[in-house]
Amino acid sequence: MPGIVGPARRPIGSMQHRTRQLHIDLDGITPALGEGSTDASLVDNGVGDYSLTFDEAYLRAPLVVGSSLTADTIIQVANITAAGCDILCFAASDGVTPQDAQVHLCITGWDSEDKI
Repeated sequence: MPGIVGPARRPIGSMQHRTRQLHIDLDGITPALGEGSTDASLVDNGVGDYSLTFDEAYLRAPLVVGSSLTADTIIQVANITAAGCDILCFAASDGVTPQDAQVHLCITGWDSEDKI
């Protein structure tokens, strides 16, 4: 079927060229990837500090949005590149104490250098 990449992917209706979206479930407590484990790899850099590398890099840096499933946790998405990003998790009580967490990520990127 045209526009579908891989067995579980569907085309995204968009005016932008070659949009690709990933959904990643990061379990920082284990640490491991659930959903999306075939699309990215995870490195645990220490408490609340994870590096995510996309198996197939985008042509330009994607948009990465995350939310924590762990109570009282703040997450920060940092160092976003076409090849990956860092996910940093902190205790909400002070915003600076690193904390392991479960995180859902939605990544939207493009396999085209132009935006339209």
